[in-house]
Amino acid sequence: MIGDEDDAIRDAFSDVDDRALQFRLACQRLREAQQRFTMALDAFMETTEQCWQVLSINAEQATREDAPGVRSGLPPPLRIGCFGRFQVHKSNQLVAPCQNRNGQTILRYLAAQPRHREHGDVLMDVLWPDDPPEVARHKLHCAISALRVSLNGRSFSRKREGYVVHEEGTYGLGHPTRLEIDADMLLAGYTAGQRAGGKAAITHYEAACRLYSGPFLPEDLYAEWSQIRRQQVTQAYLSMCGAVTEHLQTTCKWDAAADWALRILEENHCDESAYRQLMRAYACQGKRSEAIRQFRRCEHVLEDELGVRPMQDTRALFDCIVRGETLPVSGNQVSFT
Repeated sequence: MIGDEDDAIRDAFSDVDDRALQFRLACQRLREAQQRFTMALDAFMETTEQCWQVLSINAEQATREDAPGVRSGLPPPLRIGCFGRFQVHKSNQLVAPCQNRNGQTILRYLAAQPRHREHGDVLMDVLWPDDPPEVARHKLHCAISALRVSLNGRSFSRKREGYVVHEEGTYGLGHPTRLEIDADMLLAGYTAGQRAGGKAAITHYEAACRLYSGPFLPEDLYAEWSQIRRQQVTQAYLSMCGAVTEHLQTTCKWDAAADWALRILEENHCDESAYRQLMRAYACQGKRSEAIRQFRRCEHVLEDELGVRPMQDTRALFDCIVRGETLPVSGNQVSFT
């Protein structure tokens, strides 16, 4: 009896092993089928895009020939706004967002890169880090295809034409001479102002700061890939605002100086130097109570946010305002009493 039971157990284990092997083989065949399906779907999407482009290119040929820049083979200018709300304009017309959300994200990602291009493998790692490579590649191809149609309007048939180009595994926003991005223009104005120096710098700074209409790419506020560029443009913006505020105070343009100091505090409400500039601007307009209120606000914000008290310079300025003393401003004595 015992021998029969042992044989039955061995047969049962053998049967389990056979079934496990069959299961593993079935899983392998399923993965292979999935890969073949993904490749076929990629080919189908590529063919579909090409068909749409071929079908529409003749109908749009007349319009393209009359469009600015198209006679030379270049697409119309593309303007991208990254501040406040992400928007795209082509030939002064607002471009509807890409129907594929991944395509929208890729466009914002490329706009945030200094050279506006990135390798496809990096895009897959950033957007779909947990997906298998073949799945991530399929999603990338679908997103790029939809983005091309959204921006190009099916008017450019080859991958090196239009606004989204692909070369040697890298995707990018093509034709930089036809591309205007507000963040790039702000940084260019900052650099130009630094080179010019003095009063000439203020003109560059004022023009650059007018481009800033809100946080950089608010749609991707917490995305890691947007942090470096956001910090870069924000620091440049705050530095320029501070320089303009200081310049206006040296010329006793207190009302305008207060407006520029408020711009800084809208972006960084813990900027103590901006509070001092604002207190001084209000005090020198005779608005002592408003200046005192700004000190109290500064005191409250620093305590709540950072757990610190205002600096000695801030407290000394506050004491002067409370006592009604004359305030020194860039070598000039200005009285608000």
